[in-house]
Amino acid sequence: MVSKQTLAVALSRLKAFHHASLALEQYATESELAAELLWHAHMRGLIAGKRVLDLGAGTGILAVGAALLGAAEVVAVEKDEAAFKVLRQNLEMYEGCEQVRPLLMDVAAFGEQGDVVVMNPPFGTKERHADRFFLEKAAALAPVIYTIHKSTTDNFVRAFAHDSHLTVVWAERRRFPIKRSMAHHEKPRKDVEVTVYCLERKA
Repeated sequence: MVSKQTLAVALSRLKAFHHASLALEQYATESELAAELLWHAHMRGLIAGKRVLDLGAGTGILAVGAALLGAAEVVAVEKDEAAFKVLRQNLEMYEGCEQVRPLLMDVAAFGEQGDVVVMNPPFGTKERHADRFFLEKAAALAPVIYTIHKSTTDNFVRAFAHDSHLTVVWAERRRFPIKRSMAHHEKPRKDVEVTVYCLERKA
C-alpha cells in the first residue's frame, strides 16, 4: 500500500513546467502539498475506485497522484499545450497511470461528471474571477471538491460554498512555495500562504 510519504516522494520526481505562463498562473504544486491533499481524500474513501477529475491539471501532479492511489479513472483537463506535453511525459513515469485520460481542452468546454474534483486553480490575481470560475465548474461536475486557494480569499471561498450549498469539510493553511520560474521573479523562492479545502455538497 502506498503511504503519504512514498506518494510525496513519487510526485517529487515528476517534471515541472518548462516555461511557466504568468497569465495562466502556472505555479507548480509542491509534492508534499499535493500528497497531503490527495491523502486526505484517499483516507475518506474518495480516490480508490473513484472517477477523479483534475481541472486545470498543469503538468499532472494531482492526476498522477490520484492514479497511484488507485483511482478507477482520472480525467486530466489542461488547455496549455506546453504543460500538456509535460503532463503526457509524467504519465509515462509510473505504472498505474494508464487510467489517466489527458484532455487538451479548455475547462470551460468540459462537462463530464465525476466523484471528486482535485485541483490547484488559478488564484485569480492575473485573470480576475478565475478562481470563481473553477469553483463553479467543479461544483457542477462533482459532489466533492478538493482545491487550493490563497488564504487571503478565505472569506470568498466560504461565501461561495455557502451560496452553492456546499459544506466546508476541511480547511488547512499551508505554505505554498513558488520557485523562480518567471522573468519577474527576483528570489529563488517565495512562500505564499494558501488554504487547502474540501468542499462537499450538502445532502
